[in-house]
Amino acid sequence: MDTNKSYKKTLWGSALAFLLATSCCWIPGLIVLLGGATSLAGFNSGLAKFSGLFFALGAGLLLYGLYLYKQRKQSM
Repeated sequence: MDTNKSYKKTLWGSALAFLLATSCCWIPGLIVLLGGATSLAGFNSGLAKFSGLFFALGAGLLLYGLYLYKQRKQSM
C-alpha cells in the first residue's frame, strides 16, 4: 500500500471524526440558520452521546497519519 495515500486517508478520516465530535457545537447554529428543523435537533442530540468516541477516533487517525507521513519523509 502506498504510504502517501495511507496518510492522506487517515488525515481525512481524522478531519471527519473531528467534525462529528464537534457537531454538538456547530449543528445548533446550522439548525437556527436553516429555520430550526426538528430532525436536525434530534440528529445532534444522538451524536452528542458519541463525541468522546469521535474525538478519540480523530486523534488516533491523526496520529497514525502523522506517523505514516514521518515514515515517508525518512525513507526519501
